[in-house]
Amino acid sequence: DLPSAAALLPSDMSFRAIGYGCTSGSTVIGPQRVAELVHISHPKAQVTNPLSALRAACAELGIRRLGFVTPYVENVTSAMRDALIAGGLEIASVASFEQVEERVVARITEESVRAAAVAAARRASCDAVFLSCTNLRAFKIIDAAEAEAGVPVLSSNSVFAWHLSQLSGVPALGLPGRLGRAMAQAAE
Repeated sequence: DLPSAAALLPSDMSFRAIGYGCTSGSTVIGPQRVAELVHISHPKAQVTNPLSALRAACAELGIRRLGFVTPYVENVTSAMRDALIAGGLEIASVASFEQVEERVVARITEESVRAAAVAAARRASCDAVFLSCTNLRAFKIIDAAEAEAGVPVLSSNSVFAWHLSQLSGVPALGLPGRLGRAMAQAAE
């Protein structure tokens, strides 16, 4: 349905960037294919997704080794881990809530997400922790998790918003964590 969804965006507007907001979907479909499908309706727009955005954010912050937290079942977590490794990242640790139903993912408490992020950072030496899934309630806990873990904490939504901002040239204000602070410093 990506071509149909992208076609709903006004064709008379010149979008600098368009995002597909699903981390696991980007992994399964593949970032290249996501871009191809969006380009059917908007051939000039730059296209991103949380997986591509994570790679860009890691490059920006000099991150090579990730602690990795997902809500997904093993086959989706493994596919995402493999995609990150293929993209040049090392995975230091993996933790999952192993949820089959998406509606349950949105109900995982922020406290549980924060605790998982800190545990992932402590389990193995890493440069940052990635909290995967745009439906995972992670945005509000990033600053607290970073303070406790001692490394940057990135979420699907924070890297996605940051990358869309970078591609479009429109500042994303109020992003949490080290990535948000880096963006604010660059804007000064």
